[in-house]
Amino acid sequence: MALQDEINGLRRLMESVNKLSASNAASIGKIMNEHQRQKECHEATKHVAERALQMCDVLTQRVTALEARITPH
Repeated sequence: MALQDEINGLRRLMESVNKLSASNAASIGKIMNEHQRQKECHEATKHVAERALQMCDVLTQRVTALEARITPH
């Protein structure tokens, strides 16, 4: 009987491990999805920031050209 109790205990332990494993796999899936979303958001933000810097450079060049036209030589 003690052997059967030990076997039953090991089965329950195995069931618990399997449930935790499935739960962990689901959590990892959610984390991976969130990571991918954050990565895409970062890339989009980086693109917008780079474009804003380009626009600032163009604006600076235009202002400099206008100042050169206005300022007497």
